[in-house]
Amino acid sequence: MTPLIWMCGALYTLTTALYVAGAEVPGHIAIGMSFAMTAFVAGYYIYWQRTDPNRLHSEAHIQEMRRIDLLGDSNRGPVIDAVPVGNPYVGEIDGQR
Repeated sequence: MTPLIWMCGALYTLTTALYVAGAEVPGHIAIGMSFAMTAFVAGYYIYWQRTDPNRLHSEAHIQEMRRIDLLGDSNRGPVIDAVPVGNPYVGEIDGQR
């Protein structure tokens, strides 16, 4: 998707430059190409979103999702439920809770 987005940006910049320069016919052709390119990129995105959503993600994102699947989401390590957290004597009156 990134090359298509860069191509759209270059085409939109060309279209803007042609209109600022006052070139009417080339400007109209460029704006038509801009609309066609926008429709193509939107169609391409929707197609890949429906068929293979992972293809739209970057390699770094896919590797991070694999790491989270293997190691878990916490960077602090496993949580141990048997160990009380905090002061165990808070709330006791004469040895009873």
